[in-house]
Amino acid sequence: MEEPSSIVDQKATMIEEFEEPKKLGLAAAIAQGISIRSWAKKNDVPKTTACGWALEPKVKIEAQRIRRQMLDRVAVAMAKRGVFALSGITRLASEAESESVQLNALKTILTDAMRIARYTDLETRIAEFEEKLRRDPESFSPLPRR
Repeated sequence: MEEPSSIVDQKATMIEEFEEPKKLGLAAAIAQGISIRSWAKKNDVPKTTACGWALEPKVKIEAQRIRRQMLDRVAVAMAKRGVFALSGITRLASEAESESVQLNALKTILTDAMRIARYTDLETRIAEFEEKLRRDPESFSPLPRR
């Protein structure tokens, strides 16, 4: 006969395996800005359960990972537009008809692409730092106060 604790462990494992895909779905929804309430209703999960899952570190980390992935895609698209803007600005500068509205629009595209690239780089660096900190919290000491 199996020990009661073994049966409890098996049941807990089964529940985790059932919940895992739902938690990943919730993380994806959170990353996309979908409300927890809306996701819970659509996926037949009690709102309180979904809210509890949303607070779990694993779900938060996955939502952040998905969000970073989405931002990376935006950065790539903006970088491509930046190349277009740069070639347009170069063309306008060399052909020099007063196209100030077009020039300003192209400058805006280029400026925005540069901002997103900087933001994405910072996001990546912070994520790497957080991962190192998560893996080895003892290796980091607080900064001295000034």
